[in-house]
Amino acid sequence: MKHSRAAFCIMLVFAVLVSPVAVAEIIQPRNEIVIIVDASGSFSSRQAEAVERTVELLDGIAGQELRRWEENRDRVVIISLDALPEVVWSGSLRDLKAAETTSWAERFRARTDYANCTDVGAAFRLATNYLDGDPREVSRYLFAFSDMINEPPTTSIRQCRPAQIPSPPPEDFPWDVLRGVAVNIFWVPADQKLIWTRVAEQHGLKGAFAMFTSSESEVVPIMAPAPAQLATEIIEEHRQETTQRAKTFGKRIFTWAGWGVGFIFLLLALAILGAFLSSRIRSNRREVAVSRRVNRPVPPLNRAGHQRASFPSPGKGGQR
Repeated sequence: MKHSRAAFCIMLVFAVLVSPVAVAEIIQPRNEIVIIVDASGSFSSRQAEAVERTVELLDGIAGQELRRWEENRDRVVIISLDALPEVVWSGSLRDLKAAETTSWAERFRARTDYANCTDVGAAFRLATNYLDGDPREVSRYLFAFSDMINEPPTTSIRQCRPAQIPSPPPEDFPWDVLRGVAVNIFWVPADQKLIWTRVAEQHGLKGAFAMFTSSESEVVPIMAPAPAQLATEIIEEHRQETTQRAKTFGKRIFTWAGWGVGFIFLLLALAILGAFLSSRIRSNRREVAVSRRVNRPVPPLNRAGHQRASFPSPGKGGQR
């Protein structure tokens, strides 16, 4: 009985551990944050300040409390905006906490070979590669420190297409992909802001595409994104799914419990039957033994009613 109970308990614990409810993947929200820093010659007077503000932004992001056992899937990407836009740093929130502040800035400042031209469209298209995921689970942010003057290279990274002043958005700018992304661009010339804002409105991005002129950028605080949260509808979907899994698992538990109780009763019945049969066998053996003792030959009685003593027959010479 002890062994059967132990086996049943082990089966029950194993069932709980491997159940759909126990192993169901917990949906975790995350932030995708891309920072574009203009490294072109036209923005050279603002580069030092842009790097300083970027460091402040990164410090704010890295300052978020993160426990050792807590998994954080936030990702930060820094892109250099020049003739050939590239990622100069990428990592998680833990990587950002452990990274040296100047590591990405040194690589950024070393890109003087690309400073003659500015491919705005290429930089933002590159940024959209890191702004993916279900918007109900992923909060996406794009920060840019640039004058947004578009001077893409032609046949060489040192030969640029002449820029219009003000410079309108390039035709290949990824407006559609930026839907749902919180865009904040700093140090944009006033006329640049006017023409870009109008085009953003035409693409339905008026509220999510914020641009700040040079004077505004001096005083507007750059706030680090808040911890990501799941959208209300996905929380409800996940709750309903978890509830359904719990119900299914509960039915299985009751079924397994019924089988377990039935198995225990079967073992109990077999044990009782075995004990009964064993008792009958021992009783029969005792009856056979008594019967054998009773049925042995009995010496005849004498006149007084006593059994005669049996003596061994005389041996040779008449001696007993």
